[in-house]
Amino acid sequence: MNHLKEITFVTSNQHKIMEAKDILSPIKIEGRDIGYPEIQDTIENVAIEGAKYAYKKIKKPLIVEDSGLYINTYNGFPGPYSAYTHETIGNKGILKLMKNKTNRKCYFKSIVVYIDQHTTKKHTGKIKGQISKKQKGPHGFGYDPIFIPNNHKKTFGEIEMKEKNKLSHRRQALKKLKKWLKTKTQ
Repeated sequence: MNHLKEITFVTSNQHKIMEAKDILSPIKIEGRDIGYPEIQDTIENVAIEGAKYAYKKIKKPLIVEDSGLYINTYNGFPGPYSAYTHETIGNKGILKLMKNKTNRKCYFKSIVVYIDQHTTKKHTGKIKGQISKKQKGPHGFGYDPIFIPNNHKKTFGEIEMKEKNKLSHRRQALKKLKKWLKTKTQ
């Protein structure tokens, strides 16, 4: 019986690494920042191609995660351009785009790709919500201060990180990965 003891999480985001450590325990998660080309196509392709690129470099079991914010009113924008959009116009820019919009529905989607010498496997998580009217909360990162998950009154930015991680799209994808890994190593 082969049990996977360690996975490298290819990311520079410490929040993501902490979340993965919590969810994937007892598997040891080693964070490693390996820049990989991000083809701006779909988050699925960004994660798959990033995982393949990183695996060629380190040749160890690893995961790559990509996620996006998809706003219904804008046909899923920013989607695969979420990081770039956040860097350029930020939450204030998104709120400005949404200023007179009544349909504020959106969702976060996460793709976690696991790769080793034999397998490439994708796991998806999604959480629906809406864009808030203003930024709220000191917690989280990225779009967290403007995203209100369905059935909640607070933004991810107002919710403590531990509580947010119980709801997150990334958690859903990582939990699917953990369940799959248990079947793979038995």
